[in-house]
Amino acid sequence: MISEFVHFFFTSDEQLEDKQVKDVFSQDFMEFDFYCYWHALFQVNDAYSFKVTLHCYMHILTTQCMISPKYCVYESVIAPIIEYLEAHTNGTNYAYKGGGVSLPYNIQEA
Repeated sequence: MISEFVHFFFTSDEQLEDKQVKDVFSQDFMEFDFYCYWHALFQVNDAYSFKVTLHCYMHILTTQCMISPKYCVYESVIAPIIEYLEAHTNGTNYAYKGGGVSLPYNIQEA
């Protein structure tokens, strides 16, 4: 899988035009934790955009912070936002554990 990733990283942009990530990588790579995390963060499906985000965020790949974060997402993102909002708003009532509603919709082809 590493050799597949390195080969992709050095592939020219012209060779990646009009290709999806699933066309460039094997099924094993697509099920690898790294790709699952990366896809969850950036939601890119075409191979060129995937390569561009890899180049932009190469510093994340060179550290272990993306694969094994020190804290979970709730502790590192959600909890500080809640603390900030509660400290900087006067009298605002926040409702936690709210339920969601599924709304019916009809997609019509244009």
